[in-house]
Amino acid sequence: MPAAGAPVDAAELTSYTRERLANFKVPRDFRSVPALPHNAAGKVDKKALRRLAENTTTR
Repeated sequence: MPAAGAPVDAAELTSYTRERLANFKVPRDFRSVPALPHNAAGKVDKKALRRLAENTTTR
C-alpha cells in the first residue's frame, strides 16, 4: 500500500483487492475523498459518505 498522501492508481487497488477478496467483494470502482465524515458519536457517517461519493469522480 502507498504511503499516506501518495497518489493511488485504481488498477493497483483492483489488483490488491482481487488478491485478497472473493471476486464478488472486489469493488467495481474507487472514489477518493480527503477524509471520512464522522457523526457526533465519532462513527463514520454512512449517509454523508454516500452523498459525498455521489459528488466525486469515479476512479
